[in-house]
Amino acid sequence: MKYYIDVMYKLNKNNMLCIVFDIISLALGLMIGVIFLAEANVLVRDRESDDRLLNKDQFVVYEPSIGAEKIQNDKLLEMEKRTEGIQNILVENRLSDYVLKYNNRFCMDAAIVSVSDNFEAYVKPEAIKGKMIEQGNEILIGESIAERYDIHIGDTVEIDIYTFLVCGIAQVAKYKNTAVCLHSELSGVQYADCTYYVKADEQGRKKFDNELKQEGYADDINYVKVRELGQEVFKLKRGGRDYICYSPEEASYKEDEYFKSGWKPSILIAMVSLFYALLNIMNVELFFAMKQKKFIAVMQALGAAKWKMVLSKVFYSLFVSFFSSILAVSLTWGLQKTEFRYLVNMDIDARLIVAVIVFSQISYALFCYILYDRIYRKSVVNILLDG
Repeated sequence: MKYYIDVMYKLNKNNMLCIVFDIISLALGLMIGVIFLAEANVLVRDRESDDRLLNKDQFVVYEPSIGAEKIQNDKLLEMEKRTEGIQNILVENRLSDYVLKYNNRFCMDAAIVSVSDNFEAYVKPEAIKGKMIEQGNEILIGESIAERYDIHIGDTVEIDIYTFLVCGIAQVAKYKNTAVCLHSELSGVQYADCTYYVKADEQGRKKFDNELKQEGYADDINYVKVRELGQEVFKLKRGGRDYICYSPEEASYKEDEYFKSGWKPSILIAMVSLFYALLNIMNVELFFAMKQKKFIAVMQALGAAKWKMVLSKVFYSLFVSFFSSILAVSLTWGLQKTEFRYLVNMDIDARLIVAVIVFSQISYALFCYILYDRIYRKSVVNILLDG
């Protein structure tokens, strides 16, 4: 080890500018990849949060097509009471025409969702800081929205002509950018852009399907097998008068496919960024390798083993890649503390830092090994003749 460090020092003691440039170039190339990794890390943590804080495994998910009739609140209650085997029917309805307002400031990035009065069955108690909605004039605010606009429990917010008291902060990831209120408090608003969650045994689900068709809400119920379709599930037609249904397992697979579909372009951009950084470093390394040719020739003439000299450069690459990855993570962490976090939602933790360090060290060590192995395998005569 001491030998390699000594050789690395002798080869690079006069090239500090090269080392600094290598560290910065690789760090900038890595930073784009780290940003995408940090964004993906948020998705992973959000998925873990949803699995932990929502009763997703208990509910079948029904998504009505655009042309299908939507079951309204009063009809839902009737259907639930008269259908044996159904324990709960919950609704999540997105209100695209409504905007959250707090302290005379419009929160344009807050999604407004109205839910049925029994929606607390879908959310575990630990998902809420404060309490769940108990009265019509109460509202839940997502954690990210509360942090961004400094909204606290007990504050008053407005939606259109309605005024609500903030009863809790939703810490579950699914609703972190959402304001959730009871549908029954909003007069005249109909379910339109909605999703139904049905908790029932197999017999109850079949009866619910028959109710949908007999009452004219849907022509057919399509049970989707995401495991068979893969990412083709996102190309399913949403027209007509059908309801698309996902079992808890298939809904989980759908989330997996959504995650993977977002990763494909991210990985490509990250790899292009890293390749560009390595290309810049290669040009600089080649320049300084040319300057070191006489030193290399003398060391080889004195009997220095070629593989030991190559390994000394690999040690150099580990040094550079370690500090580059730390610099890249630090720059990304700094961006995470600025307004940039509203453009790209990021999260850096120990797992991400270790992954970046390991990846950068392996890729840069391989790059340096190939580059310097080509140089050091030449004979002393050829090295001197090239110089």
